Amino acid sequence: TDKKSAANIDINFDKFQNDKINLKSIESYKITENFDYTTIFNQFREDFYQSAIKKLEKELEKNEKNKIFILDAPTGSGKTLTMFGLALLLKNRLRKKEIYPQIIYSLPFISIIDQNYKVLHKILEVSLERKITTDLILPFHHLSDKFFESPSEEEISFNEGSFLIENWHSKIIVTSFFQIFKSIFTNQNHLLQRFNKLTNSIIIIDEIQAIPSYLHNIISKTLEILSDKFGCLIIIGTATFPKILNFDEEIELIELYDKEYLGNKYNLFERDGLFHRYEVNLSLATNKKINMSQLVDFIYKDIVSNNSMQKNFGVILNTVESSKKIYNILKEKFKNHCPIYLSTNIPPVERLKRINQIKNFSSETRFFVVSTQVIEAGVDISLEKIYRDMAPLDSIVQTCGRVNRNANQMKGIVYLFELIDEENNSESFSCYIYDKLLLSETKYLLNGIDSQSIPEYILSDLCEKYFERLDNISQKDYVKDKSDNTIHLPTLIEKNKHADVERYFKLIEEYDEEITIFVIDEREFNKKKDFPNNPKELWEKYKEIYTNKKKGLDRYLYQKREFEKIKRPFYEQCVNLRLSNKQKNEILKKLVDKKFKNIYFLESTSEFYDKDTGINLK
Repeated sequence: TDKKSAANIDINFDKFQNDKINLKSIESYKITENFDYTTIFNQFREDFYQSAIKKLEKELEKNEKNKIFILDAPTGSGKTLTMFGLALLLKNRLRKKEIYPQIIYSLPFISIIDQNYKVLHKILEVSLERKITTDLILPFHHLSDKFFESPSEEEISFNEGSFLIENWHSKIIVTSFFQIFKSIFTNQNHLLQRFNKLTNSIIIIDEIQAIPSYLHNIISKTLEILSDKFGCLIIIGTATFPKILNFDEEIELIELYDKEYLGNKYNLFERDGLFHRYEVNLSLATNKKINMSQLVDFIYKDIVSNNSMQKNFGVILNTVESSKKIYNILKEKFKNHCPIYLSTNIPPVERLKRINQIKNFSSETRFFVVSTQVIEAGVDISLEKIYRDMAPLDSIVQTCGRVNRNANQMKGIVYLFELIDEENNSESFSCYIYDKLLLSETKYLLNGIDSQSIPEYILSDLCEKYFERLDNISQKDYVKDKSDNTIHLPTLIEKNKHADVERYFKLIEEYDEEITIFVIDEREFNKKKDFPNNPKELWEKYKEIYTNKKKGLDRYLYQKREFEKIKRPFYEQCVNLRLSNKQKNEILKKLVDKKFKNIYFLESTSEFYDKDTGINLK
């Protein structure tokens, strides 16, 4: 309030009194989206939703305080709608007491934030008889707009709007884990200014297993304090909760997934039950490693032998370079399939285009996808079969979520293998990306399986054992600095060393050397129709913004305001390259004349760019 007053912003918003947002809003959304309740999977999702709502209603009859609500359910259960429904139930109950909480829906990745925001936005659209503006729902991450829309005719300047957005002046916030927890563990004013918004809010933590294991204890304690001291109602959604977080006994954990009722009704824990959408095949992975030639031969023979049945498949690899090589080989081998390549090596806008292409393929279309782990983060596609390079068990489970997603076929298969880099002493590609402890624990559990295949419902149990073992052996609360020294985070917090906490509390891994390359697509665009999505026009506008003749503060404000208008489409044309010290000098030499300010650029027709696999600077 002090900041709002100091900024001379005199804008007030209602407190939901007249808004018709409640559980009926979700029912209206389902009708609008033509939910098909004739399929067994959608019947389960509806039962899952209704049983969670009923269980919460019973719990609220007892007491609302000091509770953390858990929704620990399998992938594909419909947690997004269910958790939002639970939040609306809590909000409307508090509203009767004239308490008007914000709903803060947090997720680990931008792709999932945008995906869930669209769902929640649509729910509001079908419920309310007015335009859905920023005061109602706000997507918030580093690429989101800073232009504030008000339901009134009142004009809000860029500076006022930017302030309101940065301070979360909206009823529903859809944001990232980073934005929530960095508003607590920081000494930076622009992050701390959102801290007060957490008070008395309803906080949804979706996919909590994405939080690094060394932060589990600290996050547990933080959620306890938010619940106990700040009046927050917290809903946690995950498929692997039991061994993720550790709460004190006085915090009452309420499990809202009626596992016994739904398990018996849908045979969830049987080999022929509903959650038997796939099996993980270990025939390639047990006690042996393979090279690229062996992998390609296996895939080719496997697909050809099932030619009459197999319409599509995916290959998920751990590095960009290995994915590019396998893609190019398979493209020559499977000329009757449409090839799709996905990785962070191509601009986000092109990745999204290819993902939509996959979604729009008919059931008869033959295609294959070669991808890095980028496919695991909120990419809602379903393949018949996947071949997956070795990874930690939670990543393998995420990959499995892209196979037979809606139980449309009898059973999908995920082949697990361990690919070696023959150019580097046969080192496993998985070791370049993942922590060796996570890999060794995964292999230990997989090697303990008697069978050559693991059904979905067994994989869930295996995941619990995996997190339990990590919980017992990992160094919780400790992080390494750049000199490989061990830092104990709780000690820094207790000693109020805020700058050090800010430095070492990391939800996202940082890299010593990363460069940003803007890809100038050389295809033809209609300037009026496609701007600001025309890459050539975007690049020229970017240069124009930062070469203007204004001086001092006027220059700074002009650049900030004008770049904000193109920020999202601009960064959707960018590729971030992580470089080792060995690669750095060689690659930057190739880009020496292709830089403006701190951004490099490449034309899509350049020798350093491949139309299928993206940046090619090796």
